Amino acid sequence: MKESIKHQLPNSLPPYKINFLFLGTFNPTGGKKVLVHYGRSRNQTWKLLSEIFNVNFDPSIPEIHEKMKMMGIACLDLIESVEVSPEFSHKITGESYSDSNLFNRLVKRNYKDIDDLNKFLDIHPDICVFSTWGKGPQNPEWRKLISQINKKIIPLVSPSLVAAVPKGKKKFEYMLEDWKAKINDCKRFNTSNSNLKSQSDKNPAPNSDMPNKNKIPPFLLSQLNELFNDEEIPTNRFEISTNELKNGRINFPKKLIDYDLLPDFNTTVKIIIGKEGDSAFTAKIIDSGGGNARINKSKLKDWYEEENLQNQEVFNLEIVSKTTFIIYK
Repeated sequence: MKESIKHQLPNSLPPYKINFLFLGTFNPTGGKKVLVHYGRSRNQTWKLLSEIFNVNFDPSIPEIHEKMKMMGIACLDLIESVEVSPEFSHKITGESYSDSNLFNRLVKRNYKDIDDLNKFLDIHPDICVFSTWGKGPQNPEWRKLISQINKKIIPLVSPSLVAAVPKGKKKFEYMLEDWKAKINDCKRFNTSNSNLKSQSDKNPAPNSDMPNKNKIPPFLLSQLNELFNDEEIPTNRFEISTNELKNGRINFPKKLIDYDLLPDFNTTVKIIIGKEGDSAFTAKIIDSGGGNARINKSKLKDWYEEENLQNQEVFNLEIVSKTTFIIYK
């Protein structure tokens, strides 16, 4: 008769806002008691995240849950329980906790409902999802399960101290380099979305709940509708000092480069003047030094003078796409 071994933690998504979701395999009852996923001493997850977020995540004290909430971190294992013969159960509950034991042919695995996870991720598309199983089990059943998740999963190197690393590499440093690069990419993405939403909230379009299409000149709208398949056309709105214009240039805030909202240097872009598309011109994005971007064009100075923008501290810049911008008072 087979023995059922359940997950020892409440293995479900928390009710708070999640920015970073870490997917694992299984944490059995019968093994060492832990307060949180990845809570065993051989697992370096919380040491790595402490370094990356500059927060002391101590998995041995209950306060770790509040810190996870503060940073929007959640963990979820994809196996809910396993069924195994009694003589093999010790390999699941205390003998290295190896995934190779979990995916032994003698073990029956019961998985989480992937449809429920997909529904959650569809509602919250900005969540970055990471896997923590390294190269991962090659079991066909497991690979099929992972393929059903409707979200790009960012693979992290295994945080286990027993995992192999390239020759000559120090284990923790190798793990940290990989995790830090990938998680920081996600942090920049979340910061970008948060800042863009904040700017949009501060500068709502007049008389419009869905402002994007109302701000785009009619002559351009049909082309953009075709490009975006009639979905809501994304625009990102920023305020820039008018002092730039009197010299016939726009210096773009570096965050626009960091958030990948601008094209590569020397790319030709289209600048539309006025919300009604009064005129338009093309210009090249150039490197103004230090990785900053700039557009130089005499038409910018002309617009500054014609509109008497010297009496105005800022003007609006909207990025419709990487190569199409709108500027207006």
